[in-house]
Amino acid sequence: HLSRSFRRKWGIGLKPFFMRQKIAEARRLLEKEGASVTDIAYELGFSSSQHFATCFKAMTGRRPSEWAGLAGKARGRAAAGK
Repeated sequence: HLSRSFRRKWGIGLKPFFMRQKIAEARRLLEKEGASVTDIAYELGFSSSQHFATCFKAMTGRRPSEWAGLAGKARGRAAAGK
């Protein structure tokens, strides 16, 4: 009943909703300097870092390590501009 009500109200099922929330938090954590992909995967409740990487890429189009690398480059550019 909860799942059907949630889908009617928000237009998305519970599982996809929570996955979106996890990936949004993962993106935030990956943008922090020194965050480990494996640590983030386990912190967010994924069964393995591989499963996390698969889900992350499916939703963002990039591997977690790529996302972290892009964030690091952006931090470097911002620091250089100060």
